[in-house]
Amino acid sequence: DGKPLKLNNNRQMYSTHMGLKAVTTPYAVKLRTDNLLTGRQFVELYQEYADLPRAQNYQFLTQRVLTSSTFFISSHYGHPVHFH
Repeated sequence: DGKPLKLNNNRQMYSTHMGLKAVTTPYAVKLRTDNLLTGRQFVELYQEYADLPRAQNYQFLTQRVLTSSTFFISSHYGHPVHFH
């Protein structure tokens, strides 16, 4: 129909980009609204791996990104689920 396709992952990338442009602290956290942080252990975890060697051909950011797989799913009723 010629209309631009609006995908949720595009909105996620845009909101992340805008948030990172605005942040003034050493760390930034992006969470789903149903996530809850109960401490700052993620900072120590990040620092533990921050200085490990990185393969140049697999990096496009200047620093590592810490992610959680807690809410990631790889399939739904046996079918692959992309961008989750």
